[in-house]
Amino acid sequence: MDELALLKDFRLEDAATDGAREHARAALQTAMNRRRLPSRYAIALAFVTAALLAAGAYAIVHEFVVGATAPKAVNAELEVGHLFDSELIPWRGHPRNTAGPTRVAAAADTPQGPVYLLMTPLRGGGECLFFYTGREDGPPPPGSCSLGKPLQPGRFSYFTQNITAAGAMVIGFAPGAIRVRYAGSSYETPLGWFIVPSRTNEILTAYGAHGGVVARVPLGQSSPPAPVRAKPLRGPVFPEPTGPTRIIASAQIDSARSGSTWVGVDGRLRVAVAPAWKRRRCIYAYVTRPSANDVDQHCSWPGLRARQLQVFPTPVGWTSIVDSRRTWVTVLVLLGQVGADIVRADVRFSDGSSAPMAVRDRVLFYYVPRKHFRPGQRPEEVVGRDASGQIVARKRLPFVR
Repeated sequence: MDELALLKDFRLEDAATDGAREHARAALQTAMNRRRLPSRYAIALAFVTAALLAAGAYAIVHEFVVGATAPKAVNAELEVGHLFDSELIPWRGHPRNTAGPTRVAAAADTPQGPVYLLMTPLRGGGECLFFYTGREDGPPPPGSCSLGKPLQPGRFSYFTQNITAAGAMVIGFAPGAIRVRYAGSSYETPLGWFIVPSRTNEILTAYGAHGGVVARVPLGQSSPPAPVRAKPLRGPVFPEPTGPTRIIASAQIDSARSGSTWVGVDGRLRVAVAPAWKRRRCIYAYVTRPSANDVDQHCSWPGLRARQLQVFPTPVGWTSIVDSRRTWVTVLVLLGQVGADIVRADVRFSDGSSAPMAVRDRVLFYYVPRKHFRPGQRPEEVVGRDASGQIVARKRLPFVR
């Protein structure tokens, strides 16, 4: 069964102009390993990953009650407007604050410990759904956001997610259900959402407030079953490098963001490129060398026309030692590529200044320093020039000025 067909209502409309879909394929990382989502879903995942930066610092979480408000430490982090901190610089049209407390939508026990499904309402409409265990070490857990409308798909839907420190889990929505039974265990679902450990050949039964069955589904198909015509696979879901990787640019890093706070770090940012399937390329930036699976998520950059330019804000995160503690920190780069006619590019800022971008092997790169995070000095536009100096391409960036 094609699980993607069950997720149509989870879509987040492309928040960025100029090819947000390709950005998601090129920039997003391990959160996509198991879900195989189209890039429009991936953008939502990228935005929400910073929601628990501070909450992930403590090891054991108490007082998680399904249907109730999440612990104060989680809500305190979200209520100060850091839900979209992974953007680092605010994007136009994105909410900066929540509309109410985060609630525990569902919970499940695993051999590694409990895992929680949390729901956060957004100011201006919409909500975010994300996972938390309290055992994360590294980047915060992924989630899904819908801006301006609820996430509920309106019919029984589910997907499988490999969650850090919990394993493979099935997450879904059963309209009208207050509890579900699966693989011999019962789970409360006061908001309709459920999370259960992934099992094979098991049936999930959902019960309504009246006690009757509202859905009975072998996980692996929707209810009612919808015919899906299989399409022949024309290439890998995630292309992988087909040749050697080369480092084409680097920059020394002395400060990074931990949540909303700047901290001192000592690292080197590198930009790598490699050939991929069907004339595509792998283009990615990193401080800590990524795994092979992580690299595969960045191998869908397509070939461009001679005067075409692609550039995307790309958070780059890694675990650093800050005040003798392992801390997840992030920097922002503008990463992209240009066509053969573009030999130079500049980033223009909202205060009227500009700075040159590195253009090497048709890869576009700029590390955004701390001073350009301030309002009135943020990146606003990228322009590409040909050999004569004439501007032949422009891309407006999505940041609030």
